[in-house]
Amino acid sequence: MRAAISLLLAAATAAVIATPAAHADTNRDELWIGGGTRGLGSSSANALTGDNLSGTSLGLARDLGIAVLPHLAVWAEAGLTTGDANGVMFQSLYTELNALGLTGGLRARYQLHRLIAASARLDLGAQRASLAISDHAGSSASDHG
Repeated sequence: MRAAISLLLAAATAAVIATPAAHADTNRDELWIGGGTRGLGSSSANALTGDNLSGTSLGLARDLGIAVLPHLAVWAEAGLTTGDANGVMFQSLYTELNALGLTGGLRARYQLHRLIAASARLDLGAQRASLAISDHAGSSASDHG
């Protein structure tokens, strides 16, 4: 029984030693999920709500396999951001502001060190914002753009 266990341990050790180490540089995909808050910097937005626009962001990027220079790669990426803020206008009108943004673009990523990379990106996209205003009596108005 001891001999069988020793043989099993020896075989497992040999298998671990013979297995090549994994490297992070073989990863060609990225997925990110985050959140954030954006201050509304215009007087018209501040009239709607005193809250900041808070929401989430999702994104996906893929290495295109284009090696421009050593350690410099080109990535394609797509992103989605959402945000919302609620408030009260004139002490009687309830406001609800929503935003949705979709982007796509390219990123140049330069590997400075095994654990450190610098990147620059260019994204293009579209954003949709909507506003709804309602009162105590049930009257409401909304718009989007």
